[in-house]
Amino acid sequence: KALGLDPRLSTLLVTGASQGAKTINELIPLIAKQSGYAFKGWQVLHIAGDANIKQVESLWRDVDVPVHVVGFVHKMGYAWGAADFAVTRGGANTIAEIAIHAVPTIVLPYPYHRDNHQRTNAAPLAAINGIVLAFDYRSATKNTQEVGPIITRLLTDHLYRLRMREALNKCNQTNGAKTIADFCLKLLHAP
Repeated sequence: KALGLDPRLSTLLVTGASQGAKTINELIPLIAKQSGYAFKGWQVLHIAGDANIKQVESLWRDVDVPVHVVGFVHKMGYAWGAADFAVTRGGANTIAEIAIHAVPTIVLPYPYHRDNHQRTNAAPLAAINGIVLAFDYRSATKNTQEVGPIITRLLTDHLYRLRMREALNKCNQTNGAKTIADFCLKLLHAP
């Protein structure tokens, strides 16, 4: 409710981090136009980046899906907490949020990094089947063809998303703060 969302609907979180992501901003409204049936019972929280709000709102125009387009969310824990499914990049903080909140996600790593570190960030969660690690083909048409069917399946296959969430929850067994505190205490008491 704090984000203006309807708690009775499932929530798709779309984000390309604080600046937004052009290809992701274009992709999801296109899929909604082509496969509107998949969005039945869903609402979209689309974090577009402050400079992209008007453009993204225009992409969602004439799409019969409840959409809340914002430029930036200061309390991302709320956004991840509300999300039942997400489409995003693969920055380190984003991957941590996915794991902490156990949100089934399609990760489209930023395609222009030479070292492809966002793919590396996401690989452990993909290895346990907690996320789908896809490619950003840098083209709305190609992304719609290649990634669109995966997004459509995840929107409509509740069991698939549930299995992803369970995989993420299983990997969340470690309390990081406790692990660090125990390590520091051990160092303090070491001979």
